[in-house]
Amino acid sequence: MREGKGYKQRLVPYGAHLSVLQLVQAWLDTAGIVSGYIFRGVTKGKTGKVLEHPISVRTFERRLLLYGVDGLCINPHDLRRTYAKQQYSNGMDIVAIKDNLGHASIETTQTYIGAMDAEKRVPSQGYRYL
Repeated sequence: MREGKGYKQRLVPYGAHLSVLQLVQAWLDTAGIVSGYIFRGVTKGKTGKVLEHPISVRTFERRLLLYGVDGLCINPHDLRRTYAKQQYSNGMDIVAIKDNLGHASIETTQTYIGAMDAEKRVPSQGYRYL
């Protein structure tokens, strides 16, 4: 959890993806990080000393371009939008998505998700009509 724009807390849920936690833990162990920022700068050269301060958004964007996904150029906001769309498609409540992204309004979250088609408005099979 971290603070985002407007000092709102932002949660990054990993769900059943234990491998994500294992990768982050491997980085923390390798870098010797026990507190503070997780994603930090590293000096160039053989020693590759891990710095105390976090990497900048610009550095993060450059890394995404350098190590693109399936040949696509992506940016950090693409990751947020993809998270919102996938979670919504998998049935997560839009209010939970809004809270996880740190949005102040559902309308902002809806712009991340895109058009809500009729298929998503149908109740799950667990409901019975009276």
